[in-house]
Amino acid sequence: MDIEKILTEAYANLLKLIDNYEAYFNGTACFIPSRNPSWERLPTPDELRKASKFLDTAQKRLTYWNNIREMANVYFDETIISSSPQSFLHAYKNFSGVDLSTLDLALLKNMGANILPMDPTLRNNPPSGSHHVFRNLLGGIRYFPMNVKVSIMRACVSTGKYQDKTQMDSLFYDTAVGVNSGPKSVIHYRFFEFLSDGLFRDDETGLLIQLVVKLQNKTGHSVEEYSTAMIASFCEIQPISTWWDELVKTELVIYGHKMLFPMLLKPLGENDARTKINLIRAIADHSDDDDPYDVRTRLLTPEEVRKWSYTSINEPQRKMLWDCIITHGIKCGHHDDSRISITCRGINSMGDMHVGHILSQKWSKSYQVFSESVHHPDNLYLSCKSCNSSLSYGGPSRDVLQYLNENFLTIGDLLRTNRLN
Repeated sequence: MDIEKILTEAYANLLKLIDNYEAYFNGTACFIPSRNPSWERLPTPDELRKASKFLDTAQKRLTYWNNIREMANVYFDETIISSSPQSFLHAYKNFSGVDLSTLDLALLKNMGANILPMDPTLRNNPPSGSHHVFRNLLGGIRYFPMNVKVSIMRACVSTGKYQDKTQMDSLFYDTAVGVNSGPKSVIHYRFFEFLSDGLFRDDETGLLIQLVVKLQNKTGHSVEEYSTAMIASFCEIQPISTWWDELVKTELVIYGHKMLFPMLLKPLGENDARTKINLIRAIADHSDDDDPYDVRTRLLTPEEVRKWSYTSINEPQRKMLWDCIITHGIKCGHHDDSRISITCRGINSMGDMHVGHILSQKWSKSYQVFSESVHHPDNLYLSCKSCNSSLSYGGPSRDVLQYLNENFLTIGDLLRTNRLN
């Protein structure tokens, strides 16, 4: 994966959007988005261009990418404090900016919220060295690293109530331009989306951002007791390119132009967040010079995994696999394998077709850590009967692995490339 190229394309798309916005701005400069009262004015095109200068060289964009790499490592360790999607969505859409009782917090806790009380000494004037996100009452974006020219969004903090009418499993975070926020937030939102489009092409997967909701617990206790808490979730950004048409039309009425749209975010559960963060870490750590295998950026859906797990492949799936072989000319994974002890006979009929394991079943029984993944579609590939049988307790050679990876030939890859539709 050519990260430099993807970063450059994302920046070029950002500049094109600013140019497109300029024509809109020159005709409707008096328009103010109606979603959120914190909107005070529209950012000018020149302000947006100036705000985007932190990305205007290849080196700056690589610094931005390295910040994402570092932030992913921090995120991974903070997944343990995240709340369930159900509880977070309920808090975001109903409790942000509202005085709550202890019973309200109990409701959230029963829904799976991880409530984080704030130390009273941090609420108004946090000392140097306190956590950058869970530190005070201020809303808006927190950046990482702090006080540098090239930074990324670290977290978005919500302190007010939103009129959110998105899907049941997603939410909006606004790009309001006020006295404090300026056009910087707008630029960060849009570049984050364009970068997600480049990293996860033809898929709804996006980069992650931490979203935090402030909770006001009015207990009536003394000032030393906590009266403020927060809950957090890791949310997957859903780029505008993936929005359904009706949502785009609705937001255009409110905001006037895509440059000003809010971020559409989908809160993830702890395990899903950890999986997505690991994917981002794998992409960030991948080197075309040192790593022979390309990282797969689309994760298979639970339905795909269930249907195409080794133990689920029966006659209907075998028929689909055979049709895939005929349609796309797929060969036995070992057809050019010099390390195998026999001559490959090829997959000439459904009877010749075997589904082999990259990591062998015998090996996985010896090490239970592999027991849940051994039958996963990404560990399966197509082989002829003779080659698969000759492996006995072993697995395919490195040459075969390279062939499967380069040509997208695991069962999971056949699903990703729509060859098993």
